[in-house]
Amino acid sequence: MKYKRILLLLLGLLIFATSFRAQNPVFTIRENNFPFAFRDQYFVLTPDTLYISNDGILWDAEENTFGLRQMQLSSVEDHSAGYVFHESGGKIITYNGTRFSVQHNSVEFRNQYGGLPFMHNKSPHIFGGYGLFTHKNIISAYDKLQLDWVKVQVKTPINSLPQPRFNLCGGLSGEDLYIGLGVGIDEKRENSESHQIQLSDFWRFSFITKEWHLLGTIKKSIDLRRYFRINNYKEGALLLGLTDAYYLDMRGNRMYRYTSVDGSMLAETSKNLSVPGSIAYNSNTDKFIVLIIKDDGYRMPLVVNADRLLGDSIEESKLYETPFPYRIVITIAFVMITAILLIYYRWGRRKVVKSHLQKISETMPQIEEILTTEEFSILRMILNSHPQPVQFLDLMSIFDPKMSYESHKKRLRSTLLSIDEKLKKHLHTNADVFDIARSKEDRRNKEIKFL
Repeated sequence: MKYKRILLLLLGLLIFATSFRAQNPVFTIRENNFPFAFRDQYFVLTPDTLYISNDGILWDAEENTFGLRQMQLSSVEDHSAGYVFHESGGKIITYNGTRFSVQHNSVEFRNQYGGLPFMHNKSPHIFGGYGLFTHKNIISAYDKLQLDWVKVQVKTPINSLPQPRFNLCGGLSGEDLYIGLGVGIDEKRENSESHQIQLSDFWRFSFITKEWHLLGTIKKSIDLRRYFRINNYKEGALLLGLTDAYYLDMRGNRMYRYTSVDGSMLAETSKNLSVPGSIAYNSNTDKFIVLIIKDDGYRMPLVVNADRLLGDSIEESKLYETPFPYRIVITIAFVMITAILLIYYRWGRRKVVKSHLQKISETMPQIEEILTTEEFSILRMILNSHPQPVQFLDLMSIFDPKMSYESHKKRLRSTLLSIDEKLKKHLHTNADVFDIARSKEDRRNKEIKFL
């Protein structure tokens, strides 16, 4: 009985020690490593071990059974699964939150090193990169029906595509892919493949229209060689340096410069003390996993808050200058010139004809000289009443009240006839000037107005 208790005690100690060791593994992480994140978990993959943590403090260690030995890898995720694959295309490892499994088992394609990985329509994609001695500007996607990587077809003509590049920045926002900067070739030189330069343009690709659109050229030059790139950061890319950092919001055309980054911590991630390395970002927790180099040469993973690493001192500015819309301006100018010429030849060349009323109103002083006092008074009454007609009875009021009604009528008729003749002569026209009709209020009376 005594021996059984001793054996049980030893077994318990062994289980406890094994459990304690599983939660606190001895990290054997060297330069050949790949940190990544999925949901609220953190991972570090090495050629022989996979380290896993739910909080960045306690870690588990498992054997790397994926067959991935070179850590030139990329990782992307959506709400359903995470993916790890060769940076240049090839084998794909998927993670559903519980276990890893091989989804696509193939050799490394070696076609798109330094390309931009991203997720679209629940499948891994890669844009650009370098491989097989050429720079790329293609989009490759893993087709789950064909179970293989395929090229995404675009509608933009070849001469209007973004220049091929690798080590670029970018990210996906909805149905639009944003890319920019990167390393390309100097196309103005002969044998340009041997003359690499840093590119400065930004582009947007629509997965709906399958077309590329140039956004503009960066306003402030950034030397990418001094920064560690984290793509798909928010809706753009993050550049981490030892003295500052940049968040490139390509969709919003904004650039945010962090001027108080934790340079001492970032310096401990790199041996050459010039560019940080071995860093990954978890968008679900807004934290970074940072692999710090210890005194013994091995690396230790730390998980830190984004504001702890980036600091709170931020300078905001415009990211890129949009290109001048020559085609749009030329098109609008052509349409406007055509419309102006059409209007001119159709209506502009016609002589503007003034109405009788306009001519009379503008030349009243001259008309007054050719009319009698009675005639001018009647004309003034008709003009002041326009556009309402004037009753003949009202016009008769200017004559001698001692005259009979019939005499008033004859006098008014002859006066109106005289005014009409003098106005026609003054206006150089034979057309009628007045409209005389029966009164609408009393059909026995007449009224007059200008036509």
